[in-house]
Amino acid sequence: MKQVKAMVIKTIAIILIAWIILSLQWNIPIVDAVIGGVIISVMVYVIGDLLESLVISAE
Repeated sequence: MKQVKAMVIKTIAIILIAWIILSLQWNIPIVDAVIGGVIISVMVYVIGDLLESLVISAE
């Protein structure tokens, strides 16, 4: 449950940051910023959280 809560918070933060930056710089629609934010959140989760737990469990 803690991982789900952390993932939701990270996703919201990344979407907000992506939306602000992309809309100010290049007038990207919010839908594209949300899709990009979700993709980045999943990548961060897989690379950071899952790989970290695999490395810790391997030791």
